[in-house]
Amino acid sequence: MRPAAKEPAGEQVLPAVVSEPAAKEPDGESAQPAAVSKPAAEEPTGEQAPQAAFSDRTAEEPAGEQLPPAAASEPDAKKSAGEQVPPAAASEPAAKEPDEEPAAPAAVSEPTASSRYPDDPNAPEQINFDSLREVSKDACAWLYAPETGINHPVMHTYNNDYYLKHQADGTKNKAGALFMDYRNAPALLDRNTIIYGHNLKNRTMFGQLTDFKDAEYCREHPFLYLYVPGHRFRLEVAAAIDTLDGSDYYRFPVSWSEWQEMLAEAMERSAYDFGVPVKETDHFITLSTSAYDYELERWIVICRIDDPDAVPAPDGKYTDILHLVSLLFVICGIIIYNFTAVCCIPG
Repeated sequence: MRPAAKEPAGEQVLPAVVSEPAAKEPDGESAQPAAVSKPAAEEPTGEQAPQAAFSDRTAEEPAGEQLPPAAASEPDAKKSAGEQVPPAAASEPAAKEPDEEPAAPAAVSEPTASSRYPDDPNAPEQINFDSLREVSKDACAWLYAPETGINHPVMHTYNNDYYLKHQADGTKNKAGALFMDYRNAPALLDRNTIIYGHNLKNRTMFGQLTDFKDAEYCREHPFLYLYVPGHRFRLEVAAAIDTLDGSDYYRFPVSWSEWQEMLAEAMERSAYDFGVPVKETDHFITLSTSAYDYELERWIVICRIDDPDAVPAPDGKYTDILHLVSLLFVICGIIIYNFTAVCCIPG
């Protein structure tokens, strides 16, 4: 996956494909305070009883109250009758009802990227996949990284070679295109989905992915966006590390215990501690590109999908069946390709 010294920029995106984010509606007018806690009637002069304690009492209280209604609502009348009313009796109810327990705080649940970081205002609201698939039927997703040049379609076909040297529209070009590992399900059913792209010297495609080697850059770019038909996912970066081509991070399938161990190692070695909580039902997207500090070096950025409930739990029976079907398609494709090549040999 090593590019030429200088490669042309990636595919020109059709304007109709990306929908610009809609203008943000101005915040509505806040409700007037009086509408929230308007008393039933203005109290007479003198010390007032707490509003909350008497908000649901009627004019006449049933017998048996320790304080007559006049003691709570008409202290001046009491005083005119000559009765001594302790100040506390006029300002506090006889028996305070305990305040209602607040609902369980949101902090009990794990923080997500949406709650920890605000949305990027420049992120597309949606991608027109109908228009995109007129360019290529292999388009399965779209990847956008804020404040970078990463804003490209993601392709998926029956091998990991074609889009190394072809753009999204099928034009032959060494810059290639971003593409999903052929072993992955485009519906993101796998525990870990891998997306590849060239590390080009002109910083197109995944040429800016190695910026995650810098801790300050990591701190300022904690998430990306991945679009699939009908949904937009936020990807929260969990780790950014170097690895070898063909290492365990590229292995399929992977159990939760194996993946958990690899994640722990990646987070330990990461250029920055992103502090992302992970659990067994999470799905991950690994972005992979070439690096050149040593032979066969790869640079990967492992991201957690911030909305795990939007996709089925990983490693289910359906995923295993899908892998089998994908493998059969790959085998059939190889057989057809070889058969066609043999038949086309002259003589």
